[in-house]
Amino acid sequence: MLFRSYLIGWEKNREDYLTFALDRIQEANVIEKKEIRRTDFNANLFLKNSMGIMEGDGSATIIELEIAAPIDRLIILEPFHPSQRIIRQTKKYAVIEIEVNINPELYRNILSLGTSCKVNKPIHLKNALRDQIIKMLELYK
Repeated sequence: MLFRSYLIGWEKNREDYLTFALDRIQEANVIEKKEIRRTDFNANLFLKNSMGIMEGDGSATIIELEIAAPIDRLIILEPFHPSQRIIRQTKKYAVIEIEVNINPELYRNILSLGTSCKVNKPIHLKNALRDQIIKMLELYK
């Protein structure tokens, strides 16, 4: 199994934190200029509402997903995210809710379930995924 390591650092010009994959760093330069160390960073809070290591836009959104059987049982056994709650479950599907930042990893996780997963809420995520699916379809014409 491959494990990746990441570095989260403050980018002064952007005034924001950035996440860097360590295996992509090609060169490091030592600089003599001293920077004031930030003491306000909390990794647990930073990643609390993230899918994977990508933090998204910083504002958690409640996402409602309808997942068809038998895949629903897998998602219940291995939750998408620690915030996951089961809203309703039948023999044919489960409706779950997660509270996460919308980011590329969320898109990838949802799309990886193919026709077994439907976004019920929020509508802007549903529309964004539909647009991606249409673009994907164009690749196979």
